[in-house]
Amino acid sequence: MLFFSASDETTSRFVLVLDVGSGTIGAVLIDTSVASNQARACVWSKRIQMTLKSSDINRKFQHVKSALMEMILLVNKEGTEALRMIDEHARIGQVFVHICSPWTQTVAQKVSYTKDHPFTTSKALLQELATEVQKEALEKANNEFAKNGKKLSVLESEISNIEINGYRLPSIIETETRQLHFTHYTSFLSEDMSIVIDELLREAFVTATVTKRAYMPMFVENVIAMREEVDFALLDITHEGTELALVRENTVTNVGAVPYGIATLAHAIAEGTDSPNETGFQMLRQENPHEVPMSKKKTERVEMVITEYEEALLKLLHESEDTLLARPTIITHCDKAYEPFFTARVKNAFKRQGILIQNMQHVSITEQIAQVLPYECDSALALSVYDVMQYSNPTYLESTKEEFTVPAD
Repeated sequence: MLFFSASDETTSRFVLVLDVGSGTIGAVLIDTSVASNQARACVWSKRIQMTLKSSDINRKFQHVKSALMEMILLVNKEGTEALRMIDEHARIGQVFVHICSPWTQTVAQKVSYTKDHPFTTSKALLQELATEVQKEALEKANNEFAKNGKKLSVLESEISNIEINGYRLPSIIETETRQLHFTHYTSFLSEDMSIVIDELLREAFVTATVTKRAYMPMFVENVIAMREEVDFALLDITHEGTELALVRENTVTNVGAVPYGIATLAHAIAEGTDSPNETGFQMLRQENPHEVPMSKKKTERVEMVITEYEEALLKLLHESEDTLLARPTIITHCDKAYEPFFTARVKNAFKRQGILIQNMQHVSITEQIAQVLPYECDSALALSVYDVMQYSNPTYLESTKEEFTVPAD
């Protein structure tokens, strides 16, 4: 399946960005040589739907694999034609893959290392502590994931929010203290998914480097870059899940997820009301699903599905144990057609906690991002591209990571 081959005359300035969502896969080809003129940066883009009718994780995995193969074929045909109109020797030099929940899981942990007697902080000590925390997080995640017959591996990890002697520092320094605190986050990806992505992409784009990232950490970084808030809660609502990230002083302090999203709720409503799946999606396009005429019995079943989702959100809030949520700024991200419904659900969940949300915002394609992409591109794909295009050198990951990143196993 070799689509792009190398030669002395080819140019690798073109980058493929893939957004592997929970129900769709998006792709954009970018010409990095015109990063200073972003209006011409996007060469070609596409998004396709996955067929995820089964709740079985193994069947969903096969659907993702099939959709990824379909997208690669589209890149080969339509994307190649677009590239060759710019440069007849064009080839893809790099592939960035952003993967969202539930295919990835991100865990943020607050780490405290204390001694009765003073000790000297160092890079080696921080690395040792972070490696141990990462190992424990992976074991815990694998224990929870084992019921699906799958195994997780570390996708990426990072250390931030280092605090020594009451002072927050951008990096570790050598000094004496009795307490060392820091935040460590790790993102996991199914090993099967990781292998499939690597095999398909490296076979299709043999000379390209492939970089995989979890969507939520990338999402948080770019929301921070585009907005003035430094303390906020970020909710990413996809087809198959809802992921919550808490950010304090521009640092992720907590991440959690529940397996309820747009498609799962729509299918649950359809099943509970003996209706076609489209009816479920139609109800979710209303702020109040009861606006769709139905019997009292069906109304009660819809209410049960909605209540179950709000209770799942409540569980996320409880598990966070963060006082940030007492006066929250909530930033949500989901398909625009379903924003009114999910906005109401989030507000109801907080209200049941006795919290009234004063500041609720929605992520949309800003003017800065819109300059990069055609108007038909959605915000999820736009943010993935923005993540690449805000750096003139596509190898930005190496230069923007914290100095003490824990290497993936």
